[in-house]
Amino acid sequence: MKLRSTLHPRNNILTTGVVLLLLFGSAIFLVSQTINRIARKMNRTIVTEVCDNHYALLQAEFEQCTQPNEAIGEFLQSQASFSLEKLSILIHTLQESDPKIYRIRLTDLSARQTYTFLPNGQVLQATATAEEITANAPETGQPSSKTTGPTTCPIYQPQPKPHLSFNRTVYRQDGRTYCCRTEINLSDLYVYFTSNSRAGKSYATVYETTGIVITHPDSLLIGKRTTDATTLDNIAQTIRSGNPIRATVRSEYLGVPVHRVYFPMDLAGERWVAAVSVPQISVDEEVNQFHRYTIALALLSIALFIVLLILFQRRWKKEYELRRQAEQESAKLYLQQLIDQINPHFLFNSLTSLYVLIADDTRLAREFVLKLSGVYRYVLERGKDTLSSLEDEIGFTMQYYFLQKIRFEEQIDISITTDLRFNQWLIPSMSLQMLVENAIKHNKITPTNPLKIRVYTDGQNLVIENNYTPREDSDHRSMGTGLERIRTIYRFFTQQEVVVCIDHSVFRCTLPLLAPDQKHKEAVDSLPE
Repeated sequence: MKLRSTLHPRNNILTTGVVLLLLFGSAIFLVSQTINRIARKMNRTIVTEVCDNHYALLQAEFEQCTQPNEAIGEFLQSQASFSLEKLSILIHTLQESDPKIYRIRLTDLSARQTYTFLPNGQVLQATATAEEITANAPETGQPSSKTTGPTTCPIYQPQPKPHLSFNRTVYRQDGRTYCCRTEINLSDLYVYFTSNSRAGKSYATVYETTGIVITHPDSLLIGKRTTDATTLDNIAQTIRSGNPIRATVRSEYLGVPVHRVYFPMDLAGERWVAAVSVPQISVDEEVNQFHRYTIALALLSIALFIVLLILFQRRWKKEYELRRQAEQESAKLYLQQLIDQINPHFLFNSLTSLYVLIADDTRLAREFVLKLSGVYRYVLERGKDTLSSLEDEIGFTMQYYFLQKIRFEEQIDISITTDLRFNQWLIPSMSLQMLVENAIKHNKITPTNPLKIRVYTDGQNLVIENNYTPREDSDHRSMGTGLERIRTIYRFFTQQEVVVCIDHSVFRCTLPLLAPDQKHKEAVDSLPE
């Protein structure tokens, strides 16, 4: 984690950004071509899914119309004898389950009696006419073993007003024959589909075999035979093939182009055709909306790329300036440390203390000389390094403290309690000694007010604190300059800040400990506290 001494500005960063932007634009163009193909496929998929879903709803609704006859037939077959009251309850329940039903008629062909069941629960009884008997008679040659079977009556009935008549003949084992008829007015069917539409952006037209309109969004066309030759041709082709036919035509109802699918509908022995139409404009709107989102996303991506490029350039310039400033400040700090440690005043005090020691304690004088040489050796050997290990910094500071202890004796005391796990972690070179020196230089030190300095680790931080009794004649600007230089070095290596505070007459400075590499950091994190 050493500061680089040589920094070269990247003048071609804008050129690189422009090249990357061109490559990015080319990639977006290629992606847009793929998106166009996907959009066309989406167009077909949307039409297919919408038409299939609408057709499935229609098929289910019309098949539901045949279920009352099936239920009544099973009831008549399962009951050896039945009452009109029970039959009325069953039929009324069936009518409530399907609001499309106008009425249900049951004709006893053997007794020539007709019962008409209305939605309000009323039952009308009348004698069946010869025309009713003929209309409800089963197909010629109907085997007697059959329990139910179709009649010759077509589903669509134009009189007395257009309606659907779903018929089923029931043969009982006692020889009696019944004809069940479920009737649905086309006007009621139109109201039902209009009020219960779940088709979304499509509409449907149902044609019976001859091309008569059974249901249509335009009520005026219901019950009339279509006159459009293309439509009649598609209906005939769908009935013959039994397969869906797709076409793009102009809708007479909406007056716009539509995608239309003709589906065969097999219903009670007849084959009808359901034509589901999806306005092309609605599908195009879906695809265009997809295109708009894609274009917006592409433009947003380009804008974001440009913004990130500009921010990167500004950040790199800022970091470049900060690194250059940090390198300069590091050199200034190094020179300042040399000046502070080898200034004549410091050397004079040290030599004076040595002179006294030589006369009083020769052994201590020799140790003093060794410590003094160690201090200067560390300054000369390590002063050029921006960072040093905590272990080395503590050793250097203790040598410096020994020299100051000779001078101040019991008026100064320092205690160091650090976690051994952080011995190889780093702090700015001579920063610990500088903070100790600042404490000595800027505080009153007397026998009644000794200076107590405490150094300890708090998590991954080194804390230096001392009792704060500032001297009136001290230059506090020099202390602030030293701290700012330490902060400058930290800004280059980490986002953590140097914290300085004075709390209850205690000066406290917190220096972040820098891991020499990730391996050391993981090793410390894995150890218990």
